[in-house]
Amino acid sequence: MTPYEKLRSIPDARVYLKESITFEMLDKKAKRYTDNEMAKKVQLERDKLFDKILAA
Repeated sequence: MTPYEKLRSIPDARVYLKESITFEMLDKKAKRYTDNEMAKKVQLERDKLFDKILAA
């Protein structure tokens, strides 16, 4: 279970969201990428960050 799935499973979980955020908005973001696609994106961004750190 992902942290997001855990949040969704909590009764009245809506109270833990900011007023401007809805579960419908979060669902769209969660479904935008597969787990593997997101892992690849995270790895690419992590690589960019470490390249900057090592270049300094």
